[in-house]
Amino acid sequence: MATSTRIPLPPFPNGWYLVALSRDVTPGSVLARQYFGQDIVIYRTQSGIPVVIDAYCPHLGAHLGYGGAIEGENIVCPFHGWKYGPDGACAAMPYGGDKIPPRAVLKTWHVREQDDVVLAWFDAAGRPPSWEMPRFEHNEPFTPTRAHKFDSYASHPYEIMENSADGAHFRTVHDTQHMRYAALPKLDGPFYRVTFRSDETGIADEYLDPGRMGGSYELGGNGPGLSFGIFAGDQTNFRTLSRHYVTPIDGELVDAWILSQISELDDPAATEQVADGVMAATIGQIEDDIVIWRAKRHLPAPAVNSEEAPIMLMRRWYKQFYETA
Repeated sequence: MATSTRIPLPPFPNGWYLVALSRDVTPGSVLARQYFGQDIVIYRTQSGIPVVIDAYCPHLGAHLGYGGAIEGENIVCPFHGWKYGPDGACAAMPYGGDKIPPRAVLKTWHVREQDDVVLAWFDAAGRPPSWEMPRFEHNEPFTPTRAHKFDSYASHPYEIMENSADGAHFRTVHDTQHMRYAALPKLDGPFYRVTFRSDETGIADEYLDPGRMGGSYELGGNGPGLSFGIFAGDQTNFRTLSRHYVTPIDGELVDAWILSQISELDDPAATEQVADGVMAATIGQIEDDIVIWRAKRHLPAPAVNSEEAPIMLMRRWYKQFYETA
């Protein structure tokens, strides 16, 4: 199954995906979402555990995301009041005796909560996670995470990931300096890393001296649904971290989020101003990219030049996430 004739790629690569920001999974709330062509429900138990389950009650098919309630560790079906625990098993029925039907079990998803996001594992064959998502740990203070969700748009997670290997588009699409490859990409199982060099950050601000802001960009991918960028200045301790999560909805549309942090400056007011500026600039750049992504065609054999070998390396690396017969 392909997403479309425009993007002839398997629609749901295997791996970890963002299904909600941690801040949105509040105690007592029940979120209804569609990802990977399936309806799911996301909630947090009274003890604080995030849970992702299939949306439809196995009793008579009610959608738990519309009227479902949280009682302690259980989610309660709005149709007949049957209760299901975090393991998906029916924990109690308000009528009918103590013999719970063996089919009264919800599919549960493998979940991790880290770095201010809730991740769910998708595998087309139903296998458990084969690797874990690394945490973003910092050696110096970083600002709290700023997060923004974009409107859903037509694309594929790979098309967004390819930006991590495409330094040339920055000049054309984002009106910044052409980023130069510092070395060929490093491929390590589900992880991809490539380093670029640039003489400017693309950040204009009175608190930052553009003459001192040359540096390196480490761009990478953790699995099929997360690309990230880390800027480190050459002659300053200033650093930025941006994370771009993309999750397929139905084989045609994707949801996407950007999360941004910067290293703290000496002046707290300056830190807030620069962090806001970096976030706004990052959102603006991705919105420029979305104009391209939602209309471009994926070419299986693109006419890349000699400088663009990392794009083809990226493609070969990404194929590991596609289910093969």
